[in-house]
Amino acid sequence: MTKENIVGLDIGTSTIKVVQLLKSKDSYSLIKASIEELEFNADEKVKLAALKRLFKRAKISQKEVNISTEGPSVIIRNIQLPKMNKADLKSAIKYEAEKYIPYSVNEVYVDCQIISEVQNNMGVLLVAAKKDTINDKIQLVRKAGLRPWVVDVDSFALINAFNLKNEDSDKTIALLNIGSEATSVNIIRGNLFNFTRNISAGGKRVTEIIAENLKIDLTRAEELKKNPGDKKQEVSEVYLNAVREMAIEIKSSFDYYESQYEEGVSKIFISGGAAINEYTANFLSENMNLEVNRWSVLDRVGVVSKSLRDTLTPIQDYLAVAAGLALRKL
Repeated sequence: MTKENIVGLDIGTSTIKVVQLLKSKDSYSLIKASIEELEFNADEKVKLAALKRLFKRAKISQKEVNISTEGPSVIIRNIQLPKMNKADLKSAIKYEAEKYIPYSVNEVYVDCQIISEVQNNMGVLLVAAKKDTINDKIQLVRKAGLRPWVVDVDSFALINAFNLKNEDSDKTIALLNIGSEATSVNIIRGNLFNFTRNISAGGKRVTEIIAENLKIDLTRAEELKKNPGDKKQEVSEVYLNAVREMAIEIKSSFDYYESQYEEGVSKIFISGGAAINEYTANFLSENMNLEVNRWSVLDRVGVVSKSLRDTLTPIQDYLAVAAGLALRKL
């Protein structure tokens, strides 16, 4: 029986997450995972120390890791091309990419995948990522004594994890991953990627607004965002005002998708640090007039022990991308 231990490493701006999965035949079990918080605007030295602490705490000895990139340095487009074989596509895609990206093709890594074929045309998923961004992340990982195995995109990793158990594959659904700096809006149907967009509104901005309104420092604001205690009423009012900006941008993305594909989103699933807050799902549901659910990788893979599940439950919303990366193979 073939078994594989696979490690996904999600290096964000406010947290670093690691997940190790054990594959046995067609199923996966989560055997190790942990999270390390970063101070605001952490530099490379701080991130490097955090990486080392993370792997030590998680007791992960494997050095090969899958990592990812996201944000404005990544361009993802669905494009239409004349039908051709994969070899010809690989040769042509670099030149085709020039039409769709705001950078020189010499500044980016370019990849592609055929997603549909109709008569003489085919739909192609084009991905371009800035070389300097990816190289900086690879260098950081190597300095920590690790070996990058696959470099993926956050959105694709997120979808991989979600699709382990997608009971709504007949519907058009949105996966929102609410990070610190930004929120990624990903729309899928039938387990297939259709659309993605990053909006510059995330958990960090929410924390800043709470700090400004309650006249407290960012550390205390972050604590109250997650556990408001006796300040629940004050925090909830400020929080909802902060999330309103995010909701407007998400709705705009949905409207654009509907205009392009002539179908609307029927359900929303959220993950990421801000998803932990109890207000997020309710607020988005009321403002979008759609069902909004939190989802967790702990419901999609087995967990090796009850004690590990209990340890990970408070941070389960953070682990989606890392788990999706741990599913990724060459």
